Amino acid sequence: MAANKDVVDKLNNTQQMIHNEELDKAITHFYESQTDINRQIFLQKLLTSQVLAPINISDASINNNNELVIPKASDVSLMMLQNENGDIYCPVFTNETELNKLTQQKSGTLKQSFVKLATNLVDKLKDNDGIVINPFGASITLNKALIKSMLNVAGNVEVARTYTIESGTKVLIGNPKVYPAKIVDIMTNVLKNHHCVNNAWLRLMERPDKGLSYLIIVESDDEDVTHLFTDMAKLCKPYVNNIPQDFIKYNKESSFITNAIKGCKPFYKKHKKFLGIF
Repeated sequence: MAANKDVVDKLNNTQQMIHNEELDKAITHFYESQTDINRQIFLQKLLTSQVLAPINISDASINNNNELVIPKASDVSLMMLQNENGDIYCPVFTNETELNKLTQQKSGTLKQSFVKLATNLVDKLKDNDGIVINPFGASITLNKALIKSMLNVAGNVEVARTYTIESGTKVLIGNPKVYPAKIVDIMTNVLKNHHCVNNAWLRLMERPDKGLSYLIIVESDDEDVTHLFTDMAKLCKPYVNNIPQDFIKYNKESSFITNAIKGCKPFYKKHKKFLGIF
């Protein structure tokens, strides 16, 4: 039974809409330039995001207290779209603006983590079926094989290592004997997509009883750049050769940081844009 308009309005209004600014930015970058780096960033952002999925409910009503009542026997299903080849895709949306482009009638909207939605859906899909992200905008399709691959790595979320270097601790900082060109290239591509970053330096650090690590210092206009550190660490992990990465935000008041970058040129420097007529 199709839900009436009052039920549809009630279902939609009970859902808190979401905005995924970082995910939307990653989608735009990947849509415009389908590089391996942009693809990896998009997939990582998606795995940690909530999404909106239109649903259909076979039976629902509103009681005298204006409360939504969904019987236990109701059939709640995700909306599906079919392409010209007959393949079935579940549409999911990253923000309310994209969701509002949907013209098909729906009973309501489900807000759920992408991982949970994909986990519940993937085994019901045929090989050529999948999920389509923002189907009426900068859309990206994920087939069943890719979804399974994403879910296999979704649980491997590492906790960033944190520690305090006590005053008086002897720390050796210098340049790597073998320049890690691959991870520098990866980090540069990430930083180019974040206009808040002005400079970034890479040094090799050795702490007593802790061994070697790459020290990456990032100068940014944003107060919180933790998401940047997480992105770069995940992307670089396959190429660090068991040398961990330590990230720190630049602070001109810190003698440790200013001494660490003294005489070192940044591996990344934001290009300034000049306005004028030439």
